[in-house]
Amino acid sequence: MQSWNIAPKIDEVDRFLRGDAARPPIREMHPELAFWALNGREALRARKKSPAGVEARLVVLSRHFPPARASYERCLAATARKDVARDDIIDALVGAVTARRAPALACFPALPPRDVFGLPMEIVFADPEAVVGS
Repeated sequence: MQSWNIAPKIDEVDRFLRGDAARPPIREMHPELAFWALNGREALRARKKSPAGVEARLVVLSRHFPPARASYERCLAATARKDVARDDIIDALVGAVTARRAPALACFPALPPRDVFGLPMEIVFADPEAVVGS
């Protein structure tokens, strides 16, 4: 159901990605894969919506971006929970930390296939132990 509900947005992004070859590349990351990599290739056990999960993720983020906790707190204070959930803030922060590592990002899969339009079907993450992707 969740996938069905976001299908129009996926289509919108896909059309955008196929539209302008002159723009810088846009790559996809997944928050839990990003946390796994930043946490020394170890999954975080606590659920991301739980207080323990938020704390565990802030600890990992702070190792790689010391102002992470302050950034999280500022965003909490500046937004209503009906507009921005706590875990969405955490996910955005790990996305920013990952993006800061570009172009030295690893890919999953390591050799991503391409779709019918030639776009790589990959998820990127910052992982010093992994082979750097395309």
